[in-house]
Amino acid sequence: YMGGGFYLGTNPFAMLILYLLVTFFLAIIFLFDLRYYLVSDLILYLGTASVLILKLFLGFNLMNIIIGAGIGFLFFGIQYFLSRGKWLGSGDIFIGIFMGIILAWPNILVAIFISYIIGGILALVLLIFKLKKLSAKLPLGPFLTFSTWLVFLWGDKILNWYLDLAGIL
Repeated sequence: YMGGGFYLGTNPFAMLILYLLVTFFLAIIFLFDLRYYLVSDLILYLGTASVLILKLFLGFNLMNIIIGAGIGFLFFGIQYFLSRGKWLGSGDIFIGIFMGIILAWPNILVAIFISYIIGGILALVLLIFKLKKLSAKLPLGPFLTFSTWLVFLWGDKILNWYLDLAGIL
């Protein structure tokens, strides 16, 4: 609890708004990047701000949100810097920040892992069936947004399953 008059706790209506906002913004980013290979800065800014504000009013852990956003920024920012923008676009960096705000620490790691697994499998299938060439571009945003949505809904269960499978729990 952060104190102040705006704390909403586990208010079911506010949680429903959070789920709807996250789904709405992720769907727009998914479709736009899939169709145009482009991520709208306006959508990312609006999504990031609205989800962050609502999560803070709901009492989510601010430090975990900051760590999640930082991991999203660094993971994609380093790839962008090392490849000089050839491996992914700058919009993916901002999607990473948005993912971190939605999922926080440690679920951001689960979403990144799932998005790269799904993207890699799909890329292999497209190459094997000659639907894409090795030199072809494949937008990363749809994989990032889909995995974010999955982890937003079931992240703790996925993480616990994995840790249990790995013998860590």
